[in-house]
Amino acid sequence: YKDLEAILVDDGSTDNSGQICDKYAAEDIRCKVFHTENGGLSAARNYGLAQATGDFIAFVDGDDFVHPQIYEFLYSALDENPNADFSFCQFLSFHAGDILTQQHFQYSTVSKQEISKSQMVCRMFGSWKDDSTVYIVAWNKLYRRRFLQNLHFEECPISEDLIFNTAVSIRMSQAILVDAPLYYYVQRTGSIIHQGITKKYIDKIDVYDRCYNLLNTESPEL
Repeated sequence: YKDLEAILVDDGSTDNSGQICDKYAAEDIRCKVFHTENGGLSAARNYGLAQATGDFIAFVDGDDFVHPQIYEFLYSALDENPNADFSFCQFLSFHAGDILTQQHFQYSTVSKQEISKSQMVCRMFGSWKDDSTVYIVAWNKLYRRRFLQNLHFEECPISEDLIFNTAVSIRMSQAILVDAPLYYYVQRTGSIIHQGITKKYIDKIDVYDRCYNLLNTESPEL
């Protein structure tokens, strides 16, 4: 799937990331670059969301990468299921030094699963046999633009995806899980998630409390 609008938000970088973004934009008209003051992940995503003009929205974190077929598959799943609000895929954790052998997938043979609102919430909050990460994160999903109307990422120090997709779950009707690892989640020593127990883990308690209150207010049946 090549009909892409790639919005590159240079979030106040202090290395040569901005120049790399400009280089891509000069070589490919699908790339649009915006240089902003550093505001963090949520601010960068919200800025990109405001600039987007397409009918579908996806997010890719700056240190991750994706399989070439990711949006072919996620778009096809939504095209086949007009009542689904978003589609999402499995992911692989990728560590420094890992050697990646990239597999080519056939869409027709990859299993797809309909996910209801209640299933989404239960699996996000751990009442499920598998890792809840695939349900919580924003970066493995393709959302219909109209479905995200008036939604934004809260600028909190941790777990911004959890708050966002809790709000998503409240308003969703159905989603499609594409059972193929099409997103590569890069694990870096020294990144936020690998810094051990910090104050941000205390902030995470507050995030879960806010999610609970949001669900309890908007969808008490969940």
